[in-house]
Amino acid sequence: VVAKVVGVLYDHLRELEADIDSLMPMEDYEWNKNLTLLDRMNTSLGVINHYESHEINEIISHLYRVLSYIDEAVDTVQYYNERKELLLNYRILEKKIGRILADNDEVSLDDLGVSEKFGREYLKLYLRGHYTEIPLEEVGSGLRRVG
Repeated sequence: VVAKVVGVLYDHLRELEADIDSLMPMEDYEWNKNLTLLDRMNTSLGVINHYESHEINEIISHLYRVLSYIDEAVDTVQYYNERKELLLNYRILEKKIGRILADNDEVSLDDLGVSEKFGREYLKLYLRGHYTEIPLEEVGSGLRRVG
């Protein structure tokens, strides 16, 4: 039963990671991916699923470990869902930021109409994605066209 629950979480995490990676507007953007959870889950699942070739104390040890991974996996799923939502909406906000900058030469968090948390991420993504074509600088809680 434990292996099935963890297996479902494992598959869901892999799908979410692939979705987030595919939605990323740039390859080198760090989105705080949990770099070790899937490997740890996979190792423990390997021992549990192939219990016949392992000592009982090793199996029990991995059972305890894999149970502790469930909380971390649920928290990670929640975080990944938030990242995915943010990235699904980024292209819309990217266009909005571009229009505001074209009209006013400056865009602030208040102009975006989203939560401060998401707004900061959208501005950061925009800055990273457009710094070569549009000279921009961060000002307070927004961006300003330079020059």
